[in-house]
Amino acid sequence: MSVYQRGDSFWYEFVVLGVRHRGSIGKVSKGIAREVAEKKRIEALEGKLVERPVKAPLFGHYDPSTGKFSEEDAAGKYLAFYRANRKPSSTVRMEALLADLCGEFGNKRLTEIDPHQIEQYKLRLKKEEYAAASINRALAAIKGLFTKAVEWRWIRDHPARSVKFLKEHNARDRYLTQDEERELLKQCHALGNLRLATLVLAAVDTGFRASELEAVRWKDVSFERGEICVASGYTKNGDPRRNPMTQRLTEMLTLLKGTGKVDPQAAVFGPYRYHKAFWKARDAAKLGKDVVFHTLRHTFISRLVTAGVDIRTVQELAGHREIKMTMRYSHLAPESKRRAIGLLEGQVPTNSPTTALGVVVSACGARSSTVRAGDS
Repeated sequence: MSVYQRGDSFWYEFVVLGVRHRGSIGKVSKGIAREVAEKKRIEALEGKLVERPVKAPLFGHYDPSTGKFSEEDAAGKYLAFYRANRKPSSTVRMEALLADLCGEFGNKRLTEIDPHQIEQYKLRLKKEEYAAASINRALAAIKGLFTKAVEWRWIRDHPARSVKFLKEHNARDRYLTQDEERELLKQCHALGNLRLATLVLAAVDTGFRASELEAVRWKDVSFERGEICVASGYTKNGDPRRNPMTQRLTEMLTLLKGTGKVDPQAAVFGPYRYHKAFWKARDAAKLGKDVVFHTLRHTFISRLVTAGVDIRTVQELAGHREIKMTMRYSHLAPESKRRAIGLLEGQVPTNSPTTALGVVVSACGARSSTVRAGDS
């Protein structure tokens, strides 16, 4: 039970048998307010308290001009809880998800949202060709908010509990050829969007994820050392990322920075809603819908593997916590296996008979030249 002051009046608020009660006590002392609140709580326990039911909060309002949520609504309160309990990179993603969800459900109270409405929202995202992973992240945000709403006694029922996630196909095989990359960058410049062109080039040449690039500040770009880094709080695996910059990325970032002074804490690329601009450049470059922003990271890793970079170095540059994630790309480097066998052949003796079978095998000979004892 809580007793608090709003203006000149005291208010009470408590939950009894899953029902939330709130009301005004009036201009009294805090001691009297506590006594009145306790009487109200006892009346509620006895089923004698008659008052207007407390309405569930609105889903939420987001103001794009200020980038802020209404603190009185569910989305704002959930984001405050999320920010206090999750790392910064996760909070950035949640802010973007909740901003989109406010556009869909913002003017509805939580009790007015039902499973069918959420399913219709999921269907609309599918029709707009959002990736299954993107749709699932939006659904996870809805589910998380409603789980807390039930826990905090704002509502009794969880409307998103029955909504199913989509099946994801995470192992993408799509990556850009050099010609496709050139055409994509050409269309970024044709749009007159230097920031987008630099963002695309940074993704291709560093392998940073979109959320990681959004977190890069100018203080994280060292032109002297030729490095660009992401703080540990913004990486997926929780470890800091520090990758060397290519010459062309260095030149593009220098051009984007300009000759004036910049705030070291200012974001290089974000907060920047790049999706629509990227899709426009992609379509102008006549690339398929299977090309998404994450394709640029896939291109970076694929090129490292194809160039014969050892898999451990690729793992470090890609920021994979487990080597098995990097090994998904190993099929792109069949020549590395040939080189390995070539090195092995240089270390084994020639014409070594096996004592057990009496077989003479040439280390460099063809398979058909092997002669078994007793063959004529």
